[in-house]
Amino acid sequence: MVPKMNPGKNQELEEKCGTIKLSIEEFNKGTLLQSCEAESGAAAGIVKYLDAILVQPACSRSCLASLSPQLRKDCHPDPGASEASCLARDCCWSPWKTPGVPWCFEKVDLCSIVPDSQRVDCHPEAGANKAACVKQGCHWCASENSTAPFCFYNSKEEATCSAIVPIQKRVDCHPQPGASREICEAKGCVWCSTTIANVPWCFYPEDGPHGYTMKDVPQRTAQGWRLTLNKRGNISLFGNDISPIVMDIEFHTEDRLRFKIYDPNNKRFEVPLNIESSSNVPIEPNYDVEFVNDTVLQFRVIRKKTRTVLWETTLGGLIFSDQYMQMMTSVPSTSIYGFGEHEHPSFKHDMNYVRYGMFSRDQSPGAFSNLYGVHPFYMCIEKDFNAHGVLLLNSNAQDVTLSPFPSLTFRTIGGILDFYMFLGPTPENVIQQYTKPMD
Repeated sequence: MVPKMNPGKNQELEEKCGTIKLSIEEFNKGTLLQSCEAESGAAAGIVKYLDAILVQPACSRSCLASLSPQLRKDCHPDPGASEASCLARDCCWSPWKTPGVPWCFEKVDLCSIVPDSQRVDCHPEAGANKAACVKQGCHWCASENSTAPFCFYNSKEEATCSAIVPIQKRVDCHPQPGASREICEAKGCVWCSTTIANVPWCFYPEDGPHGYTMKDVPQRTAQGWRLTLNKRGNISLFGNDISPIVMDIEFHTEDRLRFKIYDPNNKRFEVPLNIESSSNVPIEPNYDVEFVNDTVLQFRVIRKKTRTVLWETTLGGLIFSDQYMQMMTSVPSTSIYGFGEHEHPSFKHDMNYVRYGMFSRDQSPGAFSNLYGVHPFYMCIEKDFNAHGVLLLNSNAQDVTLSPFPSLTFRTIGGILDFYMFLGPTPENVIQQYTKPMD
């Protein structure tokens, strides 16, 4: 959305209220509205405009993967550049085939890269601000040009692709190197290039032929529920897909539940850790579970007291093959902590398509590098400050991608998908519930 200004009305206001000069502190206190009470409608319009140009940053420096070679300023001129060392310098990493072009380069000012005349509005509805703009996966940059959108896509192609699947909801359909349009579309996925760093170019469509659906009605078990799932379609991303598979949901305690997905016909490796559950199913657990069997099966875990959805996965995005398994879930906030062992830039994770590999490796600490231990556990602080935690009990090589929707994508190359959820509701409670079964 572009704040609209009326030059004639501006001049009239200046005559009635005096020249509009105020500090950000005065602006925040509402000085302008108080002094121009008689012209409240027009004054509010100016306040809206000033909110954009005073409170929000004028521009931001970001990574453009497709930045042309002549605009790349080398950020790692010394030998030994790697993605980890580049990101540690808060720079951009994007390999280039042409010799002499820096792979590690400084971030650029989007305000100068995309001229006002080429901006495609990403937030035409009311209420545009930087937070709402970034949440939609777009760029925010204020402009003195009243007709230029402050929140914008980089190109018309990017705008068209976002209408198919919004940038922040994309799940990578080709996580390994060597992606191309032909390979991507052969997998039944969508190919859309973008200049926004880390965003996948090959991603799953919302109505694609992937994943699993429920075979029969859920069956009650002594500890919860059992679902039998059949694979949809014939497209295989990595070969040797397993079907049918079984999903067990076990109610362990009032604040802990387990859900695991496995092959019912062949024994696969499971971590030999016996986490015992109570012999009696909790009468009043602090969570509800839901199954919605539409085109694909949706599985939800809901905090009973607040109705906050803690885990919501469309099992149409589930992959369960012999040597590759993947599961994606949305999470209730971007306040995600955990996933060791790595050298993280901060305790609270960046959700901008950051991927952490987890496989024990004896090496010196480095940014985003896997280290000596593996702890595939995270804690999420919900918007109402309740907390919950989730453990993926799997000892195979694995990684997790954090996306801005916000969502998490788990990938591993063996074993089963075995998740434990701890309901807290305080961070201290979560850790106590997580460590108690290990005693």
